[in-house]
Amino acid sequence: MSCLFKIKEAGALFTSTEQRIAEYILQNPEKVVEGSAQELARESDTSPAAWIRFSKKLGYKGLPALKMDLAKDDKENDDLYHVLIEEK
Repeated sequence: MSCLFKIKEAGALFTSTEQRIAEYILQNPEKVVEGSAQELARESDTSPAAWIRFSKKLGYKGLPALKMDLAKDDKENDDLYHVLIEEK
């Protein structure tokens, strides 16, 4: 199951901090893949520990695993976008 799908599906179960993280991920997937826990926490007005807990709540071993899955999501969406353009 994709990272973005997991986030959208579990949205109602998130605390206010987790909702800020989820919104940040949905709006900035590229920044999340490239950023450190400290950078992401600073930019989302949360803590590095909150990012790690959020990752684990979604079923990942930690933030690096979430970021890897998110990178795959972004790549798959990018590939689909290019296929749709080429078909027209």
